[in-house]
Amino acid sequence: MDLGIQRVEEAFCMFHDGKIDQFHFENNRLNLRIRIRYLAEMVDPCFYDFYVTLNHCYCVWLKPWSIGLPPLTDMHMLSTFTYDILEARSYNGMVEVSCTINDPDDLYRGGELMLDVTTIQVYDEVFNRISVDDLKSFSKRYWSQSLA
Repeated sequence: MDLGIQRVEEAFCMFHDGKIDQFHFENNRLNLRIRIRYLAEMVDPCFYDFYVTLNHCYCVWLKPWSIGLPPLTDMHMLSTFTYDILEARSYNGMVEVSCTINDPDDLYRGGELMLDVTTIQVYDEVFNRISVDDLKSFSKRYWSQSLA
């Protein structure tokens, strides 16, 4: 497995239960805001969000769960949804992010957000860079505290 893809997968696994509520794709770069308060509070108790930049992102599309719906590749339409992150895995050289979807037209209920990407950058709310290893530490610390 490509190390870059592995890091993207690991980051999205840490964002489990988070919500992608901002989505902008331009020039092979996908910028996201991921609202996941319990994890963001591990950085700063006043934080709610992380900002993510996926560089060298050559393809983004949605593979819907609903039978009969074709894959969705329209970036404008993809950006109108919010995505509740369930899990992530790498598959065939891409990262699949399983999500339920809040679609204003109530057509798409969920699917796999397919990302052909090689690098990820994660930032806190004031745009300090956060490594994937830091995300893993924050997650581990949060779950250790909540289970104690």
